Amino acid sequence: MISAEIHKGVKLIGRQAFCGCSGHRRLRIPEGVRRIGEEAFLGGKSLRDLYLPSGVRFIGDRAFRDCDHLEKSGSPKVSGKAGKSLRI
Repeated sequence: MISAEIHKGVKLIGRQAFCGCSGHRRLRIPEGVRRIGEEAFLGGKSLRDLYLPSGVRFIGDRAFRDCDHLEKSGSPKVSGKAGKSLRI
């Protein structure tokens, strides 16, 4: 799979929701998402393009760990705890 779509109305991407999904290259997180859980995208080695909306307020630990080729667009102002290994 080249791209993944998260439907409008989703407010939380849960812990390990996409963990190990190595086939996604592009991901657009919709405006309604406020929280991204721990290890949500852990191991997304193919993920290259990620859009984070400004409404994201929490990013869990290791949410994007091992997403080595990741580039980010959007400009979230994350308050609270941001994952230590967030590399965007």
